[in-house]
Amino acid sequence: MSPSPVFSTEDSDYAFAMDTASTTTSRINKFDGTNFHTWKFKIRMVLEERDLCEVASGEIKMEHCVTTVGQTTFKRKSRKALAIICLAMEGHFEKKSLANKLFLRRRFFTTMMAEGDDVLEHINKTKTLAEQLDAVGAPVSEDDVVITLLASLSEAYQFLITALESRADSLTWVLVTARLLHEDMKRKRSSKTGACHYCGENGHCIVKCPARIRENVERQKSQRASVAQAEEDGDGYLFSVSGSKSASKSNGMWLVNSGATQHMTYSKEYMKNYKKVSPVDVHLADDGVVQAVGTGNIVMSMKTPHGTKKGVLTSLWHIPKQSRNLFFVGRFTKDVGSVIFESDECFV
Repeated sequence: MSPSPVFSTEDSDYAFAMDTASTTTSRINKFDGTNFHTWKFKIRMVLEERDLCEVASGEIKMEHCVTTVGQTTFKRKSRKALAIICLAMEGHFEKKSLANKLFLRRRFFTTMMAEGDDVLEHINKTKTLAEQLDAVGAPVSEDDVVITLLASLSEAYQFLITALESRADSLTWVLVTARLLHEDMKRKRSSKTGACHYCGENGHCIVKCPARIRENVERQKSQRASVAQAEEDGDGYLFSVSGSKSASKSNGMWLVNSGATQHMTYSKEYMKNYKKVSPVDVHLADDGVVQAVGTGNIVMSMKTPHGTKKGVLTSLWHIPKQSRNLFFVGRFTKDVGSVIFESDECFV
């Protein structure tokens, strides 16, 4: 069964359903031929709240049906009429054809949250698509809905996603949506009462930070340019890393890691474009927990087969209590290019 939808108290449809005043007008938008499943759910919610569902289904006795036979006939015909109407609309708007299933599945797995999009709207959009798939006979499990929601979030929620990844075995729709809405509420409150956690300026939160969005765009352009330059250089490498049995904070060595989600460093001494962030719990392989307190880039002088070159590691986490500098293979291959392993060395 798909998880329950999430409604804001500012949603006009939800507010109408919860209002017990004797208003006679409905504020639910007229049905326009789209999003039938959500419209049907909201109509039923309003009727149930107003104790009108039995009337709509023909279960309430009508005053003009004075005989038992008349009342029975009226209720039977009312139910039949309601069934015909509902089935006709479901047959038109909830066709269980293969084409409809493919269309909805494609939308469900490819819908992404853009920078600045409303979190609640994105949650309900994901939920609605899951309900539509369930209605056409192609249900998705709660785990799939949760994973798809997290994968579709914008880059601004990367810290929260990483924190939730450590609880992968216990993630539920209720838990994830609650954490997302709580995070969104904190950011909105921060934009009104405090400074942005990314640039330090007042008037906006990190999700809508112009500096962060601009730097993300520039970083992506720079990464594409780095890939193009690497292709021109032929077989050159950005830098190489050798294996070692031990490392300490004093030697500045970088260890290659395939299980992390971000590059990590314990020192901000050489970090550029450093930004403080709200502390984020990072779970280590030994079950220890440390906190990331900032993010930035590091410019390195690196030995290559073609001489010393400068390279930039972007979006590093500053974790003061981390005992090693970690180079994350997955992040690098996603942002820049391939990583080649030979014996106890790797080249990138």
